Amino acid sequence: MFKQSLIATSIIATLAGCSSLSTEQQTVNALAENLDIEYQVLTNHGANEGLSCQELGAEWASCNKVNMTLVNNGAAVDSSDWEIYFHSIRLILDVDNDQFKVTRITGDLHKLEQQRSLMVLLLVK
Repeated sequence: MFKQSLIATSIIATLAGCSSLSTEQQTVNALAENLDIEYQVLTNHGANEGLSCQELGAEWASCNKVNMTLVNNGAAVDSSDWEIYFHSIRLILDVDNDQFKVTRITGDLHKLEQQRSLMVLLLVK
């Protein structure tokens, strides 16, 4: 009797774990299919436009400014546990939005993540 209940508990726990992974994969799939990232270069001559490139640590005291916008074209995403990895040949020196954090991983690979819950952002179409 004990062995059967232990096996049943193990199977239920395993299925619950698979359900969680399936839900996570569904979130990844939904974001991959419906999330657009709009990337607009505002200036390539930041120092000439009054940006503090040198103080931010830009090479040759030269930097640019871009506007990156996330647009969800699909159903609401109810997960606040996500990260977006992207490449940028330019180092990200500053983020002018307290909801996001960008971390350099290695080379030109960066990670965009939330500072606090962005549930509202991802729920709005």
